[in-house]
Amino acid sequence: MSICDFLLSADVCVASAQTALERLQAALDFPSPVPGAYARYDEGGWDVIFALVNKPLAAAPTRLEIIAPLDPPDARAPRAGRRIYDAQAPRLWRTHATVVATPDLPALVERVRAAGARHWLQPAGKEVGFDRLWIGTAQGDTADYDGAVDSGLRLEFVPSSAAALPPEAFRRPADRPQRGDAGLRRIRYRSFLVDDLSQTLRRLEAVLGWTPDGPVREEPSRGYRYAEMSLNHSHGAALRVAETFDPDLPVGRDYVTQGPGAYAITIGAFDLQAMAAALTERGAPFHWVPAGRYEPEAIVLDVSLGAPILLVPDQPLR
Repeated sequence: MSICDFLLSADVCVASAQTALERLQAALDFPSPVPGAYARYDEGGWDVIFALVNKPLAAAPTRLEIIAPLDPPDARAPRAGRRIYDAQAPRLWRTHATVVATPDLPALVERVRAAGARHWLQPAGKEVGFDRLWIGTAQGDTADYDGAVDSGLRLEFVPSSAAALPPEAFRRPADRPQRGDAGLRRIRYRSFLVDDLSQTLRRLEAVLGWTPDGPVREEPSRGYRYAEMSLNHSHGAALRVAETFDPDLPVGRDYVTQGPGAYAITIGAFDLQAMAAALTERGAPFHWVPAGRYEPEAIVLDVSLGAPILLVPDQPLR
């Protein structure tokens, strides 16, 4: 069993959550968040909107988390949110954390302690009613972070039994892609660019016991190699870590200009051709990327939305 059930969320960490939501909805036309999807975390200093790309939670349990710091850039005593956001400047794409739902949080905490890795087990409180395990952070301060512990992934583990994950999130979905449907089905991956893929995989195994779901794969036409980390429920999103090797291709150019850190969010679409037609109708610019050795063809949105957004044909579940 993997330490990861699936990613609880894939986030876009931006200056304004509401502005980002409006731009994302204008391009992707996903369901409007319900009132309960809006949250304000005063202790950490975050303004958050938890959006779903598809309404059935069983079909799309990984949220699209749109998150922004509450404090202004010139705050005299900025909370963690502002400090985490500013620490990643001047990157275009930032993250507050990679939030992983784990089936046995106490066992994972003991493993991290035994490894001697820097971490903080944040106890449940008024704003968040369950414990959270932050990797690489100092006790009591999520902004005091050492990226050498988890290769800059900013991992946050939450218990899969948390109230944010009702039982239907773990049920295998019964929906089927329909030809001609321009909708989104589920978030498939959150990708990070790293300096050294082999070193990152060794760190994740040594500290967390987390290993890839399969071999490292190389995409010559796209200029990167990647690993997909294991998960227990494949209808949720997986974490991908990638290392570029060709600075003349788009992902390599992004690495050269932005450096390592949070990268693309890949979303499965019911029908890619129908999605392309819908994007054209909405006036959302995009371009096609042909299929590679392993990767399917994809639509890449040509708008700044807090993270590169890729749309791919949804694949059968494992």
